[in-house]
Amino acid sequence: MMLFRRMHQVDAKVCQVNTTVQELISAMSLLANHLPDPSLSPPSPAEPPVLLGDETAQLVELEALLASSLQRLTIAYFLQGIDVTSMSGNRGLLVIGDASGLIHMANRQLETRAFRAHDHFVSHVIMMKKANLLVSIGDGKDPRDPELIKASKAIADASRTQAQQDEVPQPSPSLYMSPLGSTALVKIWRTDQQDRDGKPKLLQQIKIFAKFPEEAVTAFSVSDDLAQIAVGLLNGAIILFRSDAKRRSDKPPLLLQPATQYPVTSLHFATKLNVPTLYAATKRGLTCYHCDDTSKSGGMPRSVVLDERGVALHCGAVSEDGDMAVGQSDAVYFYTPEDRSVCFGFDGDKKYLGFFKQYLLVAHVDPRGRHQVNLYDLQNKFIAFNWTLTNTAKGGGGGGGRFGDDAAEEIRHVVSEFGAVFVQSSLGYVYRLLEVDTTSKLDILFRKHLYSIAISLAFSSNYDLTSIMDIFRAYGDHLYQKGDFDGSLRQYARTI
Repeated sequence: MMLFRRMHQVDAKVCQVNTTVQELISAMSLLANHLPDPSLSPPSPAEPPVLLGDETAQLVELEALLASSLQRLTIAYFLQGIDVTSMSGNRGLLVIGDASGLIHMANRQLETRAFRAHDHFVSHVIMMKKANLLVSIGDGKDPRDPELIKASKAIADASRTQAQQDEVPQPSPSLYMSPLGSTALVKIWRTDQQDRDGKPKLLQQIKIFAKFPEEAVTAFSVSDDLAQIAVGLLNGAIILFRSDAKRRSDKPPLLLQPATQYPVTSLHFATKLNVPTLYAATKRGLTCYHCDDTSKSGGMPRSVVLDERGVALHCGAVSEDGDMAVGQSDAVYFYTPEDRSVCFGFDGDKKYLGFFKQYLLVAHVDPRGRHQVNLYDLQNKFIAFNWTLTNTAKGGGGGGGRFGDDAAEEIRHVVSEFGAVFVQSSLGYVYRLLEVDTTSKLDILFRKHLYSIAISLAFSSNYDLTSIMDIFRAYGDHLYQKGDFDGSLRQYARTI
C-alpha cells in the first residue's frame, strides 16, 4: 500500500466525516455501562500478531492506493558525473563520497559543495547524529568488485560535463587498484567549522594499518559519543579503535575478531538498556560485542553469537530500540544483544536494509530479476510503499550488461534525510521518496473503507483526540450502512 506522493503534489485533501446516524445516540448511552472502557487506546489489530522464535509473521499487503509516489532527480543538476562510493545523511546534510577522493555535501535544496577529503577515493562516510561531525574512510584498497568499479566509473564519465572535467582532476586507472604507498585513513571532520581553504575542519585522522600489506575496509561504524570506531575488513578481521575522553588520549586498537575467509559485511553500534553494543555481521554469521566499561578499560568485550547464517553486504541495520535487523532470502530477522527475537516473512534476495522513521526499508530482487523497494509499517502491519526499478541501459554502456543485452537498473545506495529517502541506482539516477501527511493517508484509507488501519495509524501518529473520535464515528456509520448494527454500536460507544 503506497502512502507516499510526488513532491509536487501538495493539494492534500481534508477528510470530511459524515455523521448521519443520530437515532442510535440513545442506544449508545444505554450500552456505555455494559461495554468495556475504550480508554482511548487503539483496538487490537485484526492482522496476525508478530510471532516469536522461529515463527514468521506475515504483514497484511493492501491494494496500492496511489498511482505514483516518487520523483526522479534529474542527474543534470544533482550528482551528475559523480562516481558515488558511499552516502550518509544527518544534521541537515546529505553526504556523498566518491571514487576520486572528494566528499560532496548537499543541503535541503540539494545545493552541493565538495572538498578533497582523501588522496585517491572515499570508501565510507558517516554523518553523526548528535554532533556536526563527519567521519570518513578513504585510500588504501578499494573494497568494491572490479566489475562494479568499472561500471560505476563508466556511468559517471558518460554524464560528466566538460566543466566538471576541467574543475576536478580525475584519477588515473591505476589509482583504482590501490597505488603503492596509499594507506587507509579514518578522518574526523567538523562540518560547522572551516579551515583556511574553506574545507571542513579536520579534527583527527587515524591510520588503520601499522604496516603493509593492507586489507580492504568493507564495513565501518562509529558510536554516538565518538568514543569507539569499528572497522571491518575483507579478510574478516574487526578492529576496534577507542578513546578516553577524560584523559583525552587514544588507546591501542583492539582486534575484536581475527582474520577469516569470510568478509565483514555490516557493523553497527547500538545502545540497549544503557549498555553499548556492537553488532558485527560477516558472510558466516552475526555476533554482538558488549562494549561496556570492561572493553573500554582494555579488556576483551563479552561476545554473543546470535546467528550462524551469513549476512550479505548492506543487509543489516539497527532500529531506534537498539535491535539489529538482518535481511535473509526468506525473511527479515530481528535480534537483541542476547538472542533472536521476531521475524517477518519477506521473500526475495535482499540487497539493502534500513530504517526510515517508523518504516523498515527493504530492497530486494523480484522473481523477474528486477530490483524492488518496499517500505513496511511494522507497527500497524501493512506495506506502505512498493516500487520497482524498470529502467534499462544498453549492454556495454556501463550498466553491467553482457553480449549486447540491456542491463537492468540496480540499487546502489540508499540514505534518508530531510524527511525523505534518496535512492541512487546503477544508472546514475537519484530518486527521492517523500511521505504524505497523516491527513492524506487517512483520506486514502477512508476512501477504501479501511477504518481499522486508519484508527491504528491515527493513534501511532499522535493524531488529535477529536479527530480520532470522528474516525470511530465514521467507522460506525460504515458498519451501520452495511447492516452490522452490533459492530456499529461498538464503534459509537468508543466516542462517548
